[in-house]
Amino acid sequence: MIGRFPFDGLEVEFADEGPSDGEGVIVLLHGFASDKDSWLPLRSRMAESLRVVSVDLPGFGGTPAPKRPADAEMANVSRMLVAMWEALEVKGPTILGYSMGGRQALHLAVNHPGRVGSLILIGASAGLQDPVERAERRRRDEELAAYIEAHSIEEFVDRWQSQPVFESQQRLPADVRNAIRTGRLACSRQGLATSLRSAGTGVQPWLGDRLGELDIPVVVVAGELDGKFRAIGETLVDAIKSATLQVADGAGHAVHIESPDWLWAVVDEHLEGLRHRGAGASAFNTGERQCR
Repeated sequence: MIGRFPFDGLEVEFADEGPSDGEGVIVLLHGFASDKDSWLPLRSRMAESLRVVSVDLPGFGGTPAPKRPADAEMANVSRMLVAMWEALEVKGPTILGYSMGGRQALHLAVNHPGRVGSLILIGASAGLQDPVERAERRRRDEELAAYIEAHSIEEFVDRWQSQPVFESQQRLPADVRNAIRTGRLACSRQGLATSLRSAGTGVQPWLGDRLGELDIPVVVVAGELDGKFRAIGETLVDAIKSATLQVADGAGHAVHIESPDWLWAVVDEHLEGLRHRGAGASAFNTGERQCR
Protein backbone atom coordinates (compact mmCIF):
# COMPACT_ATOMS: atom_id res chain seq x y z
CA MET A 1 0.00 0.00 0.00
CA ILE A 2 1.28 3.45 -0.94
CA GLY A 3 0.08 6.19 1.39
CA ARG A 4 0.58 9.90 2.00
CA PHE A 5 0.91 11.49 5.39
CA PRO A 6 0.22 15.24 5.76
CA PHE A 7 2.60 17.07 8.06
CA ASP A 8 2.93 20.87 8.25
CA GLY A 9 1.83 21.32 4.67
CA LEU A 10 4.04 18.53 3.34
CA GLU A 11 2.62 15.32 1.85
CA VAL A 12 5.01 12.54 2.86
CA GLU A 13 4.81 9.42 0.72
CA PHE A 14 5.40 6.00 2.25
CA ALA A 15 4.88 2.33 1.49
CA ASP A 16 3.28 0.09 4.11
CA GLU A 17 3.72 -3.58 3.26
CA GLY A 18 3.64 -7.01 4.81
CA PRO A 19 1.28 -8.58 7.32
CA SER A 20 -0.11 -6.32 10.03
CA ASP A 21 0.01 -9.37 12.32
CA GLY A 22 3.53 -10.34 11.23
CA GLU A 23 6.62 -10.83 13.34
CA GLY A 24 7.48 -7.14 13.77
CA VAL A 25 7.60 -3.65 12.33
CA ILE A 26 10.65 -2.27 10.56
CA VAL A 27 11.00 1.25 9.16
CA LEU A 28 13.35 1.87 6.22
CA LEU A 29 15.06 5.26 5.74
CA HIS A 30 16.97 5.71 2.48
CA GLY A 31 20.17 7.57 1.69
CA PHE A 32 20.87 10.77 -0.25
CA ALA A 33 19.96 10.86 -3.96
CA SER A 34 17.65 7.90 -3.44
CA ASP A 35 14.15 6.98 -2.29
CA LYS A 36 12.11 4.21 -0.68
CA ASP A 37 12.34 2.01 -3.78
CA SER A 38 16.11 1.73 -3.38
CA TRP A 39 15.36 -0.95 -0.77
CA LEU A 40 13.84 -3.27 -3.37
CA PRO A 41 14.05 -6.27 -3.57
CA LEU A 42 15.21 -6.50 0.06
CA ARG A 43 12.06 -4.71 1.17
CA SER A 44 9.85 -7.27 -0.60
CA ARG A 45 11.71 -10.10 1.08
CA MET A 46 11.27 -8.51 4.50
CA ALA A 47 7.56 -7.98 3.86
CA GLU A 48 7.01 -11.73 3.63
CA SER A 49 7.09 -11.92 7.43
CA LEU A 50 7.43 -8.32 8.71
CA ARG A 51 5.39 -5.19 8.48
CA VAL A 52 7.67 -2.85 6.49
CA VAL A 53 7.14 0.92 6.39
CA SER A 54 9.48 2.66 3.95
CA VAL A 55 9.49 6.45 3.76
CA ASP A 56 10.40 8.98 1.09
CA LEU A 57 12.26 11.62 3.08
CA PRO A 58 11.59 15.30 2.19
CA GLY A 59 12.74 16.13 -1.32
CA PHE A 60 13.00 12.52 -2.53
CA GLY A 61 10.71 10.07 -4.33
CA GLY A 62 7.08 10.99 -3.90
CA THR A 63 7.73 13.52 -1.13
CA PRO A 64 8.38 17.01 -2.51
CA ALA A 65 10.99 19.36 -1.13
CA PRO A 66 9.39 21.58 1.52
CA LYS A 67 8.87 25.24 0.69
CA ARG A 68 10.70 26.15 3.90
CA PRO A 69 14.19 24.56 3.97
CA ALA A 70 14.03 24.38 7.77
CA ASP A 71 11.26 21.79 7.40
CA ALA A 72 13.83 19.36 5.98
CA GLU A 73 16.14 19.68 8.98
CA MET A 74 16.65 16.54 11.03
CA ALA A 75 14.80 17.83 14.08
CA ASN A 76 11.67 18.50 12.05
CA VAL A 77 11.92 15.24 10.12
CA SER A 78 12.20 13.38 13.43
CA ARG A 79 8.97 15.02 14.60
CA MET A 80 7.36 14.15 11.27
CA LEU A 81 8.31 10.47 11.58
CA VAL A 82 7.03 10.24 15.15
CA ALA A 83 3.72 11.79 14.09
CA MET A 84 3.48 9.39 11.14
CA TRP A 85 4.04 6.38 13.36
CA GLU A 86 1.31 7.54 15.71
CA ALA A 87 -1.11 7.80 12.79
CA LEU A 88 -0.09 4.34 11.53
CA GLU A 89 -0.19 2.85 15.05
CA VAL A 90 3.47 1.84 14.88
CA LYS A 91 5.10 1.81 18.31
CA GLY A 92 8.82 1.54 18.90
CA PRO A 93 9.85 0.04 15.55
CA THR A 94 13.24 -1.15 14.46
CA ILE A 95 14.68 1.49 12.12
CA LEU A 96 16.97 0.39 9.30
CA GLY A 97 18.70 3.49 7.94
CA TYR A 98 21.34 3.87 5.25
CA SER A 99 23.84 6.76 5.18
CA MET A 100 21.70 9.92 5.38
CA GLY A 101 18.80 7.76 6.56
CA GLY A 102 21.04 6.25 9.23
CA ARG A 103 22.03 9.69 10.47
CA GLN A 104 18.35 10.61 10.61
CA ALA A 105 17.52 7.41 12.50
CA LEU A 106 20.25 8.10 15.05
CA HIS A 107 19.02 11.67 15.53
CA LEU A 108 15.47 10.46 16.13
CA ALA A 109 16.51 7.77 18.61
CA VAL A 110 18.63 10.19 20.66
CA ASN A 111 16.07 13.00 20.72
CA HIS A 112 12.89 10.94 21.08
CA PRO A 113 13.72 8.25 23.63
CA GLY A 114 11.10 5.56 23.88
CA ARG A 115 9.96 6.01 20.28
CA VAL A 116 12.47 3.57 18.76
CA GLY A 117 12.77 -0.11 19.65
CA SER A 118 16.15 -0.71 18.01
CA LEU A 119 18.46 0.58 15.27
CA ILE A 120 20.32 -0.94 12.34
CA LEU A 121 22.63 1.70 10.85
CA ILE A 122 24.41 1.25 7.51
CA GLY A 123 27.27 3.63 6.74
CA ALA A 124 26.02 6.20 9.24
CA SER A 125 27.70 8.70 11.54
CA ALA A 126 26.95 10.90 14.54
CA GLY A 127 27.94 14.04 12.61
CA LEU A 128 31.11 16.11 12.87
CA GLN A 129 32.51 17.29 16.18
CA ASP A 130 35.25 19.65 14.99
CA PRO A 131 33.81 23.13 14.15
CA VAL A 132 36.42 23.66 11.44
CA GLU A 133 35.59 20.32 9.84
CA ARG A 134 31.87 21.10 10.08
CA ALA A 135 32.37 24.46 8.39
CA GLU A 136 34.37 22.88 5.59
CA ARG A 137 31.70 20.23 5.05
CA ARG A 138 29.00 22.92 4.92
CA ARG A 139 31.07 24.78 2.33
CA ARG A 140 31.43 21.67 0.18
CA ASP A 141 27.73 20.82 0.50
CA GLU A 142 26.79 24.35 -0.52
CA GLU A 143 29.13 24.10 -3.49
CA LEU A 144 27.46 20.85 -4.53
CA ALA A 145 23.96 22.30 -4.02
CA ALA A 146 24.86 25.25 -6.25
CA TYR A 147 26.27 22.85 -8.85
CA ILE A 148 23.03 20.87 -8.83
CA GLU A 149 20.97 24.01 -9.35
CA ALA A 150 23.16 25.11 -12.28
CA HIS A 151 23.46 21.77 -14.09
CA SER A 152 21.27 18.98 -15.38
CA ILE A 153 20.31 16.01 -13.25
CA GLU A 154 22.36 13.82 -15.62
CA GLU A 155 25.48 15.89 -14.95
CA PHE A 156 24.92 15.66 -11.20
CA VAL A 157 24.43 11.88 -11.30
CA ASP A 158 27.62 11.44 -13.35
CA ARG A 159 29.52 13.47 -10.76
CA TRP A 160 27.89 11.79 -7.77
CA GLN A 161 28.42 8.19 -8.78
CA SER A 162 32.04 8.80 -9.80
CA GLN A 163 33.02 9.20 -6.15
CA PRO A 164 35.45 6.60 -4.75
CA VAL A 165 32.91 5.59 -2.10
CA PHE A 166 30.76 4.06 -4.87
CA GLU A 167 33.59 2.39 -6.79
CA SER A 168 32.70 -1.07 -5.52
CA GLN A 169 29.29 -0.78 -7.19
CA GLN A 170 30.95 -1.13 -10.58
CA ARG A 171 31.15 -4.87 -9.86
CA LEU A 172 27.38 -5.18 -9.60
CA PRO A 173 25.38 -6.70 -12.49
CA ALA A 174 24.50 -4.24 -15.24
CA ASP A 175 20.77 -4.34 -14.48
CA VAL A 176 21.41 -3.43 -10.83
CA ARG A 177 23.74 -0.57 -11.81
CA ASN A 178 21.15 0.68 -14.29
CA ALA A 179 18.43 0.58 -11.63
CA ILE A 180 20.60 2.60 -9.24
CA ARG A 181 21.29 5.20 -11.93
CA THR A 182 17.62 5.38 -12.91
CA GLY A 183 16.69 6.02 -9.28
CA ARG A 184 19.24 8.81 -9.00
CA LEU A 185 18.06 10.39 -12.25
CA ALA A 186 14.52 10.49 -10.85
CA CYS A 187 15.61 12.84 -8.07
CA SER A 188 14.58 16.48 -8.28
CA ARG A 189 17.31 19.10 -8.28
CA GLN A 190 15.38 21.17 -5.74
CA GLY A 191 15.05 18.18 -3.43
CA LEU A 192 18.75 17.37 -3.65
CA ALA A 193 19.86 20.96 -3.00
CA THR A 194 17.42 21.43 -0.12
CA SER A 195 18.55 18.21 1.53
CA LEU A 196 22.23 19.16 1.34
CA ARG A 197 21.56 22.55 2.92
CA SER A 198 19.14 21.31 5.57
CA ALA A 199 20.25 17.77 6.48
CA GLY A 200 23.85 17.46 5.33
CA THR A 201 26.54 16.19 7.67
CA GLY A 202 27.89 19.73 8.13
CA VAL A 203 24.59 21.10 9.46
CA GLN A 204 23.28 18.17 11.45
CA PRO A 205 23.76 18.44 15.23
CA TRP A 206 26.80 16.61 16.63
CA LEU A 207 25.43 13.58 18.47
CA GLY A 208 28.67 11.98 19.60
CA ASP A 209 28.44 13.24 23.15
CA ARG A 210 24.88 11.90 23.51
CA LEU A 211 25.30 8.37 22.21
CA GLY A 212 25.68 7.06 25.74
CA GLU A 213 22.04 8.00 26.34
CA LEU A 214 20.87 5.27 23.98
CA ASP A 215 19.50 2.27 25.83
CA ILE A 216 18.24 0.22 22.89
CA PRO A 217 19.87 -2.52 20.82
CA VAL A 218 21.93 -1.06 17.96
CA VAL A 219 23.61 -2.86 15.06
CA VAL A 220 26.19 -0.81 13.17
CA VAL A 221 26.82 -2.09 9.64
CA ALA A 222 29.71 -1.22 7.35
CA GLY A 223 31.16 -2.66 4.17
CA GLU A 224 34.60 -4.22 4.31
CA LEU A 225 35.76 -1.93 1.49
CA ASP A 226 34.31 1.22 3.09
CA GLY A 227 37.28 2.09 5.30
CA LYS A 228 35.98 5.49 6.35
CA PHE A 229 32.67 4.21 7.68
CA ARG A 230 34.19 1.07 9.17
CA ALA A 231 36.29 3.40 11.34
CA ILE A 232 33.27 5.58 12.13
CA GLY A 233 31.29 2.45 12.97
CA GLU A 234 33.91 1.42 15.50
CA THR A 235 33.58 4.80 17.25
CA LEU A 236 29.80 4.40 17.37
CA VAL A 237 30.09 0.95 18.93
CA ASP A 238 32.56 2.26 21.51
CA ALA A 239 30.12 5.03 22.49
CA ILE A 240 26.85 3.05 22.52
CA LYS A 241 26.78 0.48 25.28
CA SER A 242 24.28 -1.79 23.50
CA ALA A 243 25.86 -1.66 20.02
CA THR A 244 27.61 -4.27 17.90
CA LEU A 245 29.51 -3.91 14.62
CA GLN A 246 28.82 -6.13 11.60
CA VAL A 247 31.13 -5.91 8.55
CA ALA A 248 30.02 -7.15 5.14
CA ASP A 249 32.85 -8.92 3.33
CA GLY A 250 33.59 -7.55 -0.12
CA ALA A 251 31.00 -4.76 0.10
CA GLY A 252 31.38 -1.01 -0.07
CA HIS A 253 29.22 1.80 1.30
CA ALA A 254 25.78 0.61 0.10
CA VAL A 255 25.64 -2.76 1.84
CA HIS A 256 21.89 -3.11 1.28
CA ILE A 257 22.49 -3.06 -2.48
CA GLU A 258 25.85 -4.81 -2.68
CA SER A 259 25.16 -7.59 -0.15
CA PRO A 260 21.37 -7.82 0.29
CA ASP A 261 21.33 -11.52 1.29
CA TRP A 262 23.98 -10.93 3.93
CA LEU A 263 22.12 -7.89 5.26
CA TRP A 264 18.85 -9.80 5.45
CA ALA A 265 20.58 -12.43 7.56
CA VAL A 266 21.89 -9.70 9.89
CA VAL A 267 18.42 -8.14 10.18
CA ASP A 268 16.78 -11.49 10.81
CA GLU A 269 19.33 -12.42 13.47
CA HIS A 270 18.87 -9.03 15.16
CA LEU A 271 15.09 -9.35 15.27
CA GLU A 272 15.34 -12.93 16.51
CA GLY A 273 17.60 -11.70 19.29
CA LEU A 274 15.01 -9.11 20.27
CA ARG A 275 12.37 -11.80 20.49
CA HIS A 276 14.50 -13.98 22.72
CA ARG A 277 15.38 -11.07 24.98
CA GLY A 278 11.73 -10.16 25.28
CA ALA A 279 12.32 -6.74 23.79
CA GLY A 280 8.77 -7.24 23.34
CA ALA A 281 5.79 -5.15 22.65
CA SER A 282 7.60 -1.91 21.91
CA ALA A 283 9.91 -3.46 19.32
CA PHE A 284 7.25 -5.68 17.78
CA ASN A 285 4.06 -3.69 17.74
CA THR A 286 1.80 -4.97 14.97
CA GLY A 287 -0.91 -2.34 14.98
CA GLU A 288 -3.42 -1.92 12.17
CA ARG A 289 -2.51 0.36 9.28
CA GLN A 290 -4.10 3.73 8.79
CA CYS A 291 -3.71 5.98 5.78
CA ARG A 292 -4.70 9.57 5.11
